[in-house]
Amino acid sequence: LCIVNATFLFCFSDFIVKIASIDDADWRNQVNLAFRAVPTFKEEDEKFIWTVIASVLHLGNIEFVPSADQENCSVKPSDDAVWAAKLLEVSENDLWQALCYRVVAARSEVMRTGHNVETAQRGKDALAKAIYERLFCWIIAKVNEALAFSPGINQKSGSVIGVLDIYGFEIFQENSFEQFCINYCNEKLQQLFINLVLKQEQEEYQREGISWQEIKYFNNKVICDMIEKPSRSIIASLDDACKSPGEVTDKMVLESMNEHLKENPYFKTRAIDEADKSLQFQIDFRIKHYAGDVNYCILGFSEKNKDPLFQDFKRLLFNSKNPLLSNLFPDGAMRITEITKRPQTSASRFRDSMNRLVDILTSKVPFYIRCIKPNDNMMPFLFDDNRVEHQIAYLGLIENIRVRRAGFAYRISYDRFIKRYVYYKAIFDFKLDNIFLYGTIFVLSLC
Repeated sequence: LCIVNATFLFCFSDFIVKIASIDDADWRNQVNLAFRAVPTFKEEDEKFIWTVIASVLHLGNIEFVPSADQENCSVKPSDDAVWAAKLLEVSENDLWQALCYRVVAARSEVMRTGHNVETAQRGKDALAKAIYERLFCWIIAKVNEALAFSPGINQKSGSVIGVLDIYGFEIFQENSFEQFCINYCNEKLQQLFINLVLKQEQEEYQREGISWQEIKYFNNKVICDMIEKPSRSIIASLDDACKSPGEVTDKMVLESMNEHLKENPYFKTRAIDEADKSLQFQIDFRIKHYAGDVNYCILGFSEKNKDPLFQDFKRLLFNSKNPLLSNLFPDGAMRITEITKRPQTSASRFRDSMNRLVDILTSKVPFYIRCIKPNDNMMPFLFDDNRVEHQIAYLGLIENIRVRRAGFAYRISYDRFIKRYVYYKAIFDFKLDNIFLYGTIFVLSLC
């Protein structure tokens, strides 16, 4: 990390968590061994990863000095600022200019505006996050490349086995934009579960004329719509406020939500229900999620929803002398006068990525692994009956079991069924048009 005994702000918060049973140095060695086990990672790739992580840590330590009028700022001279530039393989001056100034185009005119300390700090943090995020995606792509099936000349493309591991539903003492996104993700995946396992299953029995007693369940589509609809939704209110000219405040965002969602039973604020003193006026809003009620603090939502990764940063890293780092920022190749579209907000990007994920999952055959927390204290041998029952209820497991028990749980296509019982194929008349169907009927008649 280039500095002995350095303290990195990104590694610390208000408290430090140290797990006695975990040796950080040993874990780092295990990571290095894991790199060497993946054939797509070369020695220079491993060095690149640690170099980029070090640059992010040094970026986190950079401080700014305000100008006399507080309208502009400059980078406070430090070893961290020097090392960040060296590790990113850009000039110190270019890095400092990108941190303290922004180049914008208005029609054909190009202008440079200075940042105050607060804006520069937010931009620096956004740069560090973007570098780390793109590095993470690059690592995932390298792993997928190593795992990918390579068909031979006479082979068809291989099947795909994907593993989706996400954070569970989050309800904290204070919930902000991050918890909102995580819980929205859980709502979308629960909606997918409802469609594939509960809704489509029962509809298929009805289409095929199978005697069936409908099983009732809660469909959380109304909650998903309230969050993500193109208009009159939470994300729409966030985006409209962030796209408005002039200063945007969280209060404005909450007022927009109140106006659009005041009649929605799954949304509540103090302005909508003045008797609910558990919500702070002009600060909190509540979503009635499928997993339970969550109070969110609106403070910080509008700022986190903006895209503070200025094009200056993208151009800076695209022009890095490190080709691997440069390749992570291809959007930096655009000239300032070529950029006409306003960048997407964080919420819109997350919504679009969730919709793409759902499209992918819908095209596959899902297998669900439900994890039940026995208690909220992370203690062994402690089983909280009420907590477990609540999770079973909101995950829809009871309805799922009822559908499976009352229906036909084992599914296999005719062709796969025949391939499994290939011994019988010799006695089939292969002139039949629907050999797999009639073959399956024949095999079952022998049972």
